[in-house]
Amino acid sequence: MATPKVVMTSTELRLRTCIGCRKRRERVKLFRCVCGEKGAVIDRNSAGRGARLCGVDFARQALWIGAYAKAWRVEVD
Repeated sequence: MATPKVVMTSTELRLRTCIGCRKRRERVKLFRCVCGEKGAVIDRNSAGRGARLCGVDFARQALWIGAYAKAWRVEVD
């Protein structure tokens, strides 16, 4: 007997994880940071690897734990 396929709802597809607090939230409630040619940019539409954050407090925490380097796959000072 075949196992049933898991179907994700549209709400589940929009969830993203904050790299600072590691909580899952809807994508529209998070800021998207992108590591581009000019450095880190907060923008929803920029091309490149993105990292999502809940707010400024978690941006500092993510920097402290090294989450940007892991999310962007680059070395971050």
